[in-house]
Amino acid sequence: MTKTGAGTLELAGSNTAAGTLAIMEGAVRAGTDDALGAGMQYRIAQDAVLDTGGRPQTIAALVNAGTIRLQGTQPGNTLTVQGDYVGLNGELHLTTVLGGSGSATDRLVIDGGRAAGHTRITVANADGLGAATDGDGIEVVRAVNGATTTAQTTRDAFVLTEGQVAAGAFEYRLFPGDAQGNGESWYLRSTLPRADPRFPAGSGRTAYRPEIALHAALPAVLAHADLAVLAGARRGRDDAEAPRHSDTGASRRRAWAHVLDERAHIRQRGTVSPRSRGSVTGAVAGADIYAGPQVSMGIYGGTLAWRHHVHGDVSGMRGADAGRLHGRGHYAGAYWIRTNEAGAYASVVAQHGRQRGKTETAGVATAAPGIAGLPGPRGANVRSRSTLVSVEAGVPLPVGIGWRAEPQIQAVVIHRHFDDVALPAATVRQRPGTAVMGRIGVRVTADDIGAAGLRPYARANLWHALHGADVQRVRGPAGSARIAAQRGHTAVELSAGASWRLNRNVELYGEAGGMAPAGGAQRVSVQRAMAAGIRVVW
Repeated sequence: MTKTGAGTLELAGSNTAAGTLAIMEGAVRAGTDDALGAGMQYRIAQDAVLDTGGRPQTIAALVNAGTIRLQGTQPGNTLTVQGDYVGLNGELHLTTVLGGSGSATDRLVIDGGRAAGHTRITVANADGLGAATDGDGIEVVRAVNGATTTAQTTRDAFVLTEGQVAAGAFEYRLFPGDAQGNGESWYLRSTLPRADPRFPAGSGRTAYRPEIALHAALPAVLAHADLAVLAGARRGRDDAEAPRHSDTGASRRRAWAHVLDERAHIRQRGTVSPRSRGSVTGAVAGADIYAGPQVSMGIYGGTLAWRHHVHGDVSGMRGADAGRLHGRGHYAGAYWIRTNEAGAYASVVAQHGRQRGKTETAGVATAAPGIAGLPGPRGANVRSRSTLVSVEAGVPLPVGIGWRAEPQIQAVVIHRHFDDVALPAATVRQRPGTAVMGRIGVRVTADDIGAAGLRPYARANLWHALHGADVQRVRGPAGSARIAAQRGHTAVELSAGASWRLNRNVELYGEAGGMAPAGGAQRVSVQRAMAAGIRVVW
């Protein structure tokens, strides 16, 4: 028999026919259990559909160049082929609760026959949150009574349409064979099997989708940008604290502006162990709005672009390429400084920032036979707001003719809020903890060298950030998964610079430095931190 025409033919009741039904156009749908007929062979042409109606069906053989639909009101429907199944680049549509091993799913059963060719499996998630799969995973193709499916040979009879399917924080791939690599059945798994030689670097690891590592790295990247702006504001008013150390400069106002460029590498322990490497570049400018003999107050603003490449636990692979973070932040701040006659000072700074950016997954394919790689890059927009407060004190001490050493102490608190981010089959809710860090250091400065008005300086700082965690909750229809990236580190910072006085009111300044990690769950290193600018005093 041949089915033609764009309409749908529905079969109901007991089907005792034997023979072949070629579906050339439209659809054939089962209206009752076993309505397709155990003695019937089906041939589905391209663009034609065989629909089980969400009911258990058994047929004799199947050639699929079109679409098979097993979906009903609930997952758990089966189509049993008691013979050969041949996929001619056709599709198989299933509904699955994407959760742990053994979750409810529709299933294709090959009973005693042979599966050959190529079939793309499309999985619709039935409100599954996603979970790490133990053991074999979720069986979507079952081979019984000696059936073969290429699972132990070419491993190419079945493939997921998009290479993977995501639910919550997790990513599922289609694997031939059980957790030990044996058998002819096919499984969805979010954990790479320990016995699979194709993934030696990731065996036994949970397969998190790449967006998870990107969002886990984001709070630390933005905190680094916040501190870069704060340091820029400090640098702009700091150095030629010539006014502060002169007899007449205490009541003179300052204005300043400079550009900066920093290259950093941030590594964190945690659920997906994110590692980010990249840069922040931008400009910061500010001015005193009041300058008295002992008190000065001012404002500043800045804009910074950030671009980082992120690696982490992705698709069960440790240290895999997750993708990129990039965006821009705009900042505004105010400062208050009190200085006594000896030059000792105390300052308070408040800073607010608004960041807008994007995450982009890498979309890297694997070379493993029978397992498709990731799809192309996926992106999501991110928005955050930060509030920073800094309290600092220092006192200059003469250490020789023309030289001063200024011991300093500083405490910084950063609080950040993220807007929720919608991902396919999940929502990311970032709730990073409030970051608290401190600094002790010394700044060594010299008086002008010769008539050129050149004044060198150097800084040495020890930073320590208190232990904590940046937490994201990846929410699905039925619950959420908690992903944490550890925070807390110690680092040593060294820098040197100089200012060049052009005249009584104007000077240029520049600085270069870096930072090296000295311990902690988070390791922050800055390979290059450079700044150059101009300062005006009046």
